[in-house]
Amino acid sequence: MSEEKKLYTIKKNNLYGFIDGEGTIIAEPIYTKAYEMPYSYGLVEKDGLYGLISSKGDFVLALEYKAITILDKFLFGIKKEEKFALISVDRKQLTGFDYLSIFPFSEGLAAVYKETGFGYLNEKGEKVIPFHFYFANPFHNGIAVVILNNKCGLIDQQGQFVQKPKYDWCRAYKNCYHVNIGGKISDDECYGGKSGLLSLDGREITPLIFDDLDGFMDGLSHVRQGDLFGEINEAGELTNPIIFNQRVRFSDGLGAVQKDNKYGYVDLQNQLVIPYQYNWAGNFNQGVADVRINEKVGFINKQGDFVRELENIKLLSIREGSWEFFKDGKFGLMNHNGTITTPYLFESITNFYSCGLAWAKQDGLYGIVNKKFEFVFPASLDLKTLYPISTDFIHIEVKGKHGLLSSSTFEWVIPMVYNSIGVFEGSLVELKCDGKLSYANRMGKVVWQE
Repeated sequence: MSEEKKLYTIKKNNLYGFIDGEGTIIAEPIYTKAYEMPYSYGLVEKDGLYGLISSKGDFVLALEYKAITILDKFLFGIKKEEKFALISVDRKQLTGFDYLSIFPFSEGLAAVYKETGFGYLNEKGEKVIPFHFYFANPFHNGIAVVILNNKCGLIDQQGQFVQKPKYDWCRAYKNCYHVNIGGKISDDECYGGKSGLLSLDGREITPLIFDDLDGFMDGLSHVRQGDLFGEINEAGELTNPIIFNQRVRFSDGLGAVQKDNKYGYVDLQNQLVIPYQYNWAGNFNQGVADVRINEKVGFINKQGDFVRELENIKLLSIREGSWEFFKDGKFGLMNHNGTITTPYLFESITNFYSCGLAWAKQDGLYGIVNKKFEFVFPASLDLKTLYPISTDFIHIEVKGKHGLLSSSTFEWVIPMVYNSIGVFEGSLVELKCDGKLSYANRMGKVVWQE
């Protein structure tokens, strides 16, 4: 397969086929089902049998299998009767129909399942790790989590244990594994018991000493020993000592804590540096934090002194480096000293999307603003649904009709006449109008229609 072109499913007379990104028919709509698959393949079904089509319209695998799974670009699982075999893109069958399931390849090995259990095949179809596991996960950095005798362990690509199966639960994070013994497992979460961390190569980097390990966010996790809390990173290092009587997130060296429904602040040595007096206490940012005492709202410094009091204003969150506030039913922005930088003009405003634009509501209608909070598209739309704004297009729906605006010129690329519009995948987007399917390119030209 020299050149890959994404395939798009088409429909005619309740039968399905494929076109390419230019609108050229690659497979005539003669199939009961057609699915767009990874690596620019197309899966088709007819009379209960499946085949696989290339981006050029050739059959990679004939229409003769009960199921086909794509394991990587050049290897597939094919099913006849009730079992799977492994076959290559050049139609060389690498195994017999011996397996109840075959899973995608990862780092050159695929987990497979047969009556005796899970094991692994290499890309030649050779059995490289015996089939005796209760479950086997994909390999990551040369290591896979497996279950044997109801215990989790870690193996290398030769099937040797780098951590013997002794854990009741294991979860992989970006830079470590969280393991647990004795906990209660519910909905893939683990509660109680004793938790610790393993490195990606299976080494124990913290023993199972934690009564609670929350899970990592931004590389950090709260941990608990007995009644005290601290914080660790994915290397197992304590970033905050286990000396706090509650979970504390520190910023600028101080963390908000609660006691008897009042908030104060402690330092990294768990010394109370600002007394429990606030009804609400936010995180410090650039030396100030937002707080509330009864009806008094404002910013305090690290000594607990008010540097700015705010009247009839509700602080919401930090947005684009400034505080978002709510006053008289509208939103605005102020800096960390409490100076209003964007007047309260908007009835609502979304978070900014990666393209630097956001939806904003003014006088009951929606428009689009940039990061200077200037309208780049006027507040003129009566919208019920706010679709994400992409780098290229803005999906708009008014009274059940859909269209697309350019995110750069704010001109209509696809007119607002369709009952639904999909998301661009490659060069085409799916459109539906009055039950009919069509595809348009990025210039808005319809290249195929039912």
